Amino acid sequence: MSARPSHALSPPLKDALQKSDDLSAPRARRILERERSSVLLITDNRVVMKWRENAVLKTGQEVLGFLNDHAAEVGPVNKSVERRVLEAAVAALDAAAAAQNAEKTAMTSLTKEKNARRQDLLGDHMRPVVAIAGKLTKTGTSLTPDIQTMRMPKRRTSDLGLRLKALGMAKAVVKYTDQYVAQQMPPDFAKQARRAVNDLNSMLNARDLSVMNHVRATGAAAQQTSIVREAIKVLNGLVDSRLRRIGRLDLVEAWKVVKRYPQKPGVKRRRKKEE
Repeated sequence: MSARPSHALSPPLKDALQKSDDLSAPRARRILERERSSVLLITDNRVVMKWRENAVLKTGQEVLGFLNDHAAEVGPVNKSVERRVLEAAVAALDAAAAAQNAEKTAMTSLTKEKNARRQDLLGDHMRPVVAIAGKLTKTGTSLTPDIQTMRMPKRRTSDLGLRLKALGMAKAVVKYTDQYVAQQMPPDFAKQARRAVNDLNSMLNARDLSVMNHVRATGAAAQQTSIVREAIKVLNGLVDSRLRRIGRLDLVEAWKVVKRYPQKPGVKRRRKKEE
């Protein structure tokens, strides 16, 4: 999904960490926050995600990048179960985000195609049938009890309602085929209408399947988001303890920046009440 290596730290943050001895923690934090504040709901390769999921994914990637870049300092933390859990969850969340984007694109495309086939059914098949039915019932040249009340469906008729009405029309006018053909309708006009209904139905089924896949991908993303957050919580204790034990307080401050989830632009953080 990402154009850069999924576990690589961004250049501003890596620079802040490399200069951690000379660069204050607040300054490093501001660099990171400026970078993250520009990221809304779009990841590096333009995949749209929810803000929370995007924030957790990017933080998970930054955490893995920190652990890789400072393997010597964090030592056994990289061999912990939680490190493997985080790596797997970040990869799964990345894949779920890509699936969300693919299905969202598919849903948009299929909905447009569905609407086009709906208009085809209405304009090319149902409208001529209704117009001719009105002519036949007014002239009284034939007995037409089955089409006396035939009307076009309302504009807001559901797709299911439209399909049922079209099939009903096709069935009702079969016995008046000669009269319709005399009005220059093709001999198989009723069969063509039923075929148009089937085309609309196929497109609806494809769109509904895409919607279901999108729901599954969204659920998977939410699940992996929770796993990533829990893994980072556990790793925080391990990493912080390890770095303090070896006296790398500069990296402790850098770690605090890395593990912090980005703030959504325009939302102020609540300050703790002074005791």
